[in-house]
Amino acid sequence: MKIDILNEPANPANSPRNRWNIISALIIAGWLICALAGAQTNTLAIWQGELRNAAGAPIAGAKISLAGSAKSVEAITGADGGFRVAALPPGQYRLTVETSGTKVKFAQPVEVGVATPPVLLTQIGRAHV
Repeated sequence: MKIDILNEPANPANSPRNRWNIISALIIAGWLICALAGAQTNTLAIWQGELRNAAGAPIAGAKISLAGSAKSVEAITGADGGFRVAALPPGQYRLTVETSGTKVKFAQPVEVGVATPPVLLTQIGRAHV
């Protein structure tokens, strides 16, 4: 009877198959950690909409300001009256709109959340679109 000692690992824990299983498990664990960390960064909100006058025409070049306890941001409306503010922590913000030398501070706070729909700001108030 011949025993080939060279082909049998002395310690099964050091076998190539076991090492491959350990490497695979570490890769999967690293991927899961990255996926969970990435999911946590998606909790920032986007607040967007359009600014229009009472007749419904877009107002370009207006400054939209949101001031909150965590962050204050500004956006300038485009030619279509559109604006977009990204990377906001969800919460309540004070809205101010400045156009043609006129500054309007909204009395009610704006609630910004991850799923907040676009808004339509007009000279007579605001509404979700």
